[in-house]
Amino acid sequence: MKKVIAVLTKGYKNIHQYNELIKRNNSIERNLKEHYPVVIFHEGNITKEHQNFISSKTNISLTFIEIPPFSPKENIEFLEGTESYGWGYRHMCNFWFIDFWRYTNNYDLLLRIDEDCEISFNIDKIFKLLEQKVCIYGKWVKDSESVTKGLVSYFNEYFEKYNHSELKEASGPYTNVVGFNLVKLRENKKLFKFIKKLNEDKFIFTHRWGDLPLWGGILSVLFSKNEYVEENLISYFHKSHEAIVNPQMSILFVKKYSKHFIKKVIPLKILIYAKNILTKGRINY
Repeated sequence: MKKVIAVLTKGYKNIHQYNELIKRNNSIERNLKEHYPVVIFHEGNITKEHQNFISSKTNISLTFIEIPPFSPKENIEFLEGTESYGWGYRHMCNFWFIDFWRYTNNYDLLLRIDEDCEISFNIDKIFKLLEQKVCIYGKWVKDSESVTKGLVSYFNEYFEKYNHSELKEASGPYTNVVGFNLVKLRENKKLFKFIKKLNEDKFIFTHRWGDLPLWGGILSVLFSKNEYVEENLISYFHKSHEAIVNPQMSILFVKKYSKHFIKKVIPLKILIYAKNILTKGRINY
C-alpha cells in the first residue's frame, strides 16, 4: 500500500520561524525505518529558498505541494461567539475534511502530523496497524460546545434517511496526529455525499466546525467501533497546548517535562544561586 506522511503549514518571512516544522521533521526521521513520502502542503508562500533551507535540516525527502491560497469567502458571516477563529483556521479545518482528497489520490494510507507536533512512536508500526483500520489516533476527545453548535443535529437529520445510529455528542479523534486508511474511506460513498452537502452548506466556515468533530461524527455514524482505534502508542508533544499526548518514557518525554519541571517546580532563588556558583564561583547578593 502506498503510504504518505503529510502536514499543512504556511510560509514565514524569517527562516527561524520554521523551527517547529523542522523539529517535527526531525522527530519523523528518528522514528521510521522505511522511506515514505513526506508531503508539505502550503499556500504557495514557502519560497524555494525557504524550501531548500527546511530540506537541508533533515535527511528525509520532502515534497512541497502548493494549494490555492486561503482567502475570505464571499457572503459568509461568522456565527456569534466564533469570531476569534479567523479565516486561516477555518480553511485548515476545511482542508483536512473536504479539500485534501484531491491531493492524495495516489496514496492508500495517510498519516497526518501537524507542524507543532514532535512525535515519539514507531511510524512503521502505526502504518502496519492502519492497514486493517479506517482510522488510528492517540486520543478521542469532546469538542467545545461553542464551536459545534448544530453539528449533532445536522448529522442526525442528514443520516436519518439511512437509518444509521444516532450521533450523541460532538467529539472525535485528536486530529493533529491521526492516520487515515484512504482506501477504506473511499469505498464509503455515503461519506462523499455528506462531504458534498457540507461543502455546499459551508458550516465549517460559518460555524467553525472543526475537522475533529466532523471526523468523529463520520466514524461514529458510518463505521463500526472496531474499525477505528485509539492507540496509546501514538505519543507526541503538542507544542500549542504544551502537553504530551500518551506520555511514554522516551528522550522526548524527559526533554519536554524536565524543562517544565525546572520552570515550575524549582524555586527561582535556587536557580539564581546555581547560576552564580557556575559562572562566578561565588554568590552575589
